[in-house]
Amino acid sequence: MSPPKRMAFAVTVLLLLPQFLLAQFNADDQQRSGADDSHKLLTRAQSGSVRDQLLLGEAYATGFGLPKDLKQAVKWFHRAADTINNLTSQSGRSIVTTL
Repeated sequence: MSPPKRMAFAVTVLLLLPQFLLAQFNADDQQRSGADDSHKLLTRAQSGSVRDQLLLGEAYATGFGLPKDLKQAVKWFHRAADTINNLTSQSGRSIVTTL
């Protein structure tokens, strides 16, 4: 795969990943209570879970389960990106070659 196609693929995956994770979170949410889940989600996101950082960003962006707050959404999306960059730099691989 050529570098531009690889980059386009990586961007597509990164754009679709939060939507996929939110759908999974929505399905799981039907079995849990909202306030308790928000606290657990925040705790896991703060501990470095990329999945939960993305879910928290999406929750803030859409107002699902939390008050809509775009500044917080951007903060959590950036934190997820930083976590991914740290994980890939530790392994010596870039996000593009990882995909």
